[in-house]
Amino acid sequence: MCARRTLLKSYENLRMGEDETVEAFAARVASMVNGIHGLGEKLEDISVVRHFLCAAPPRYMLIVSTIEQCVDLKTLTLDDLVGRFKAHDEPMKLSYGDAKQDEYLILTRAQWQALVSKENNFDKASGSGGKYCPAKDTDEESEKPRKKKFDKRKIR
Repeated sequence: MCARRTLLKSYENLRMGEDETVEAFAARVASMVNGIHGLGEKLEDISVVRHFLCAAPPRYMLIVSTIEQCVDLKTLTLDDLVGRFKAHDEPMKLSYGDAKQDEYLILTRAQWQALVSKENNFDKASGSGGKYCPAKDTDEESEKPRKKKFDKRKIR
């Protein structure tokens, strides 16, 4: 009795992690559902599907709302739902690649400006044999000698 209640409570609190794959979350849901069935509790497929939709992170809100509006949840199975989520992820992976955990960093404005100025300094220095030179306050064009204008009177 206590194990059933504990398992039901953990099932109710189950949420998909931001970095968790659809397959991993579906495996966790299926494992919990099988455990609940093993303890004699009956869970309808529609309640499992609805719980899966509610537990999805914000990045899936578009597909969740589309499924809720366009698909009959009474006939939708967990496997079909997982297939729809995976089909939603495929174009993203093809367009943007698989994101590593540390691929997307958040920088403060000061860190971003320091990074940009460092790149700008390196770009300016690339013309001087590839050596790194700190940025100069003067304009490069003002240091060049000015060319004299063409004088038509001097042509014979």
